[in-house]
Amino acid sequence: MTKEHISGALETLAVVADKQPDSRKQIAAIRGVSVAGVARGLQVEQFDNQDEPSDQPG
Repeated sequence: MTKEHISGALETLAVVADKQPDSRKQIAAIRGVSVAGVARGLQVEQFDNQDEPSDQPG
């Protein structure tokens, strides 16, 4: 992982921890950039193809 990837991963984790979005689309909207590569790198599978909020917290 490069320095830029690590920075993007940390920013994505910070968004998830702070805003607790339900989908990659929401994370991308908050960050203003695509998070597909970062999410794949972090193996954040719970965000895959979710368009509606889940019943589970966080």
